Amino acid sequence: MVEFAGYIEDNWELPYEVAEEICTLYTEGNSKYFVRNYVPTVSAFVTTDILSEIYRFLRKQEELVTLRDRARSVLEKAELLDEENEEKIIYSISEAEIEDVYIGHRTNVRTKGRVALERGLQPLADQIHRGECTDFDAAAQEYLRPDEELKSTDDVRKGVVDILAERYGFDEEVRIMLRDFAEDEGMVSLHFKKKAKKKYDKYTDENMLFSDLESKEILDLRKDEEAGDIKVKVALPPIHVMELMKEHFWEDAAPEEDQLIMESLEDAWNRLIYPMVETSVKDHYYEQAENELIKEMKRDLRPMVEEYAKSTKKTLLFASAYSEDALDILVVDSLGSMLRCTRETIRQYGRPFVSKKIKQLFTLYHPNRIAVLNNDHGEYVESVIDQTSKVTVSKPEVERVPLTTKTSALMKSAYFIEETEGLSEEISKNLAYALSVMKPFAVISKVGAHCFSIHPQEKLLDCSVIGELIDDLYVAAALEYGIQINGANDYLLTSLELDESQLRELRRAKQQKRISSKQDLKDLDCLDAVQYNNISGYIVFPESDNPLDKSTVHPEEFGLVQSVCDELGVTPEKLIRTTALLQDFHADDSRVEDFIQQNIANQLKVAKRYISLSSKPARPLRINELREGAILDGKVTNITNFGAFVDINSYSDGLVHISELANEYIETPDQVVSVGDPVRVKVVEVDKRKKRISLSMKQVENAPRKVRPSQTQLEDLVSFFNK
Repeated sequence: MVEFAGYIEDNWELPYEVAEEICTLYTEGNSKYFVRNYVPTVSAFVTTDILSEIYRFLRKQEELVTLRDRARSVLEKAELLDEENEEKIIYSISEAEIEDVYIGHRTNVRTKGRVALERGLQPLADQIHRGECTDFDAAAQEYLRPDEELKSTDDVRKGVVDILAERYGFDEEVRIMLRDFAEDEGMVSLHFKKKAKKKYDKYTDENMLFSDLESKEILDLRKDEEAGDIKVKVALPPIHVMELMKEHFWEDAAPEEDQLIMESLEDAWNRLIYPMVETSVKDHYYEQAENELIKEMKRDLRPMVEEYAKSTKKTLLFASAYSEDALDILVVDSLGSMLRCTRETIRQYGRPFVSKKIKQLFTLYHPNRIAVLNNDHGEYVESVIDQTSKVTVSKPEVERVPLTTKTSALMKSAYFIEETEGLSEEISKNLAYALSVMKPFAVISKVGAHCFSIHPQEKLLDCSVIGELIDDLYVAAALEYGIQINGANDYLLTSLELDESQLRELRRAKQQKRISSKQDLKDLDCLDAVQYNNISGYIVFPESDNPLDKSTVHPEEFGLVQSVCDELGVTPEKLIRTTALLQDFHADDSRVEDFIQQNIANQLKVAKRYISLSSKPARPLRINELREGAILDGKVTNITNFGAFVDINSYSDGLVHISELANEYIETPDQVVSVGDPVRVKVVEVDKRKKRISLSMKQVENAPRKVRPSQTQLEDLVSFFNK
């Protein structure tokens, strides 16, 4: 995919090296979320939305692989697959562009022109093209074959027109020229299949260029065409088309006397070029309009989706009555799951009462939203809620849900049918109403975007496109808070290029306590290196002993964070509690500095909610996990004449040599430390072969430790006073 770096550079206005890196990362299988949040050389230039657009473009290019192979095959058979044509195939980005390269060289397609060539009419066609034939009827005589298909001069004429039409119609440069002309000058022409609606008047009264239409107008035309109401055509002045073609094939002017030239040009345009041009122009404007509307909808929906992702514990209580006998109540969470449903008998309809069931659900779920079905009994149901709320905590304002709320599509969806299997009709209806109110963005793409009212312009886009854009927004927002394996949102890992079987294996490994840190993920056989990269940053382990495991910092960046901590003289835990300290960090590369001050800062903030949780004992660090220069907390375990041994939670204790205990001269280690003292040390050297760890206390920017006098110094002092 690196071949498209130049196009991406131009279209998204990115440095070429960034575009090239994005193509490489895409080809390797890295998710756009990983690229955006964990690749500093890219994240400084793009947003998740831009990466979504680029990834969509690259997916489209993957879909064209088969057509590119077909083009190569055709040109190879025609002995035309040279370096120039290979480059054209590689760098073409649409079906029309690839077809331009090979369509005129197909040998396995019996076109009308090819049949005429087999009948030997090429010399006559060449004469006419060059303007060398002054008397067609006379020239045609030698090509007549009474026993074959060329029985008359009309048959010869038709064959010659077929040859020339395909020569002109399959010409690569002509196809490109007329496609560009149509994109700039193409006008909207509507053919009505039903009675014309008033909204179409402007297209019939004026010559409206496609390029002058707004995105919503273009998509509205597409919607009506898909519904079968109209046929959208691209209108071009024929005289201009003919002039462009003449100028291309004849530098001065086309042969004037030969009407065959005009017939051939018109046939080339009407039969071979126009259908391609019309499809290409409509696709171009439809795609452009769709992309613009997607941007607008993302801009409008983003605040709502981000708020939704932040408040995963929100619940909605929905209540209704379909008769005077009973009250139906249910509670749904923000993920669209029904937490509880119940029914309560109404003993005296019309008289508000304190509902035990509603009171119980208030206590259990603390709903932050309450909705009531606004049917004939809606006012009474709301009065019951008001009465009940007087003996509970304060309640949110009650929302009335109109009976006209569209729920039929939702109730017919496969997702809803599976979720409501075995439930009564009333409960199913209530759940549909509740979901319509809640709009659970987490499952909208599973249920079907057409089941919900999401945006005023939603009908202009296919529901699969809306589902994808909502997924883009929701996944990006939800990942910022991290994912706990076996948590409510761990299914989001499938958005990071993981399949369901791998997700099941992750859940199993967590249950079996085979993974308790980000580093442990690397040892799982079910993940390759790219999948590990995609998910390991976003997975959090709240009870890990390493504070960075509680964050969304990528494990491959732990060393970077530790370096920052060393430079700032703080621990990772303190940095998590006070991420503002990162503003004091500076790097030679501004991109690295921005990455740390923005991306790393946001990733560390995730751990704030978990940092106070008691940690389970961490597994000891392996010797190859220790990094020279790292600052660690430890405890003195033994003191010798040559230094102090410190437990740093590794498989072997590290040694602080006596010369590294203090900044001043000391005779014995016990002048500075005692067994059991907590100390902060710097890893100076790691000898993996001998499994020795050299540490330093004086190289850590701690408050200077008080140096106690040695036993020899005390004895000398006693001797001095005893003299």
